Amino acid sequence: MCGPRGLGAQEGWSGQILGHRQSVFADATNGLPTENHGSQFVMVLIVQTAGTANLVEWAKLALKDLRAPVLRVVRLRRAENSDPLVLEEVVLPLDPFPDLVANGEVIPDIAELAQRYGLSLGGVTEHIRIVPAPRHIARHLKVAAGTNVVKLERVIETTNGKPVEWRVAYASEDLLRSPRQIGHLPECAQ
Repeated sequence: MCGPRGLGAQEGWSGQILGHRQSVFADATNGLPTENHGSQFVMVLIVQTAGTANLVEWAKLALKDLRAPVLRVVRLRRAENSDPLVLEEVVLPLDPFPDLVANGEVIPDIAELAQRYGLSLGGVTEHIRIVPAPRHIARHLKVAAGTNVVKLERVIETTNGKPVEWRVAYASEDLLRSPRQIGHLPECAQ
């Protein structure tokens, strides 16, 4: 354990466990690429759809209505003129973000969304583990299927405990070993 914001081993997950983190919200990227020595990382939208939450989304986002609408976003983060670094699958409840639409603008990070909608972000729960890349993930990250990748699954809540984002991100293991390339990582992962 590395302190209150640190990583601590957890059991009950398949794959190699790197850790579990609960913290007060400090950074919307939580260790994902945000800058690369002066050049910005870009987000590339793959697909953005709206629909009724499935059972897993309903549970992860602690939705009250079984028919609650959500926005699903799949996007890549990459440095300008480089291969993809991170694939993100994001689910947002539409109740706190009523103007978001499936065919609208590329959805920014949750910190920017929260600011736009006047929400105060509070707690973060994140599970980090190494998993073999499924084919659809490997294809987007340009690695062979079955290659070990880092899976970061997080739920971000408002200060009053309401979940406003469930994100699952996949990154090359090399990304965790090279914090200079990322920009920053949680202090325990460096």
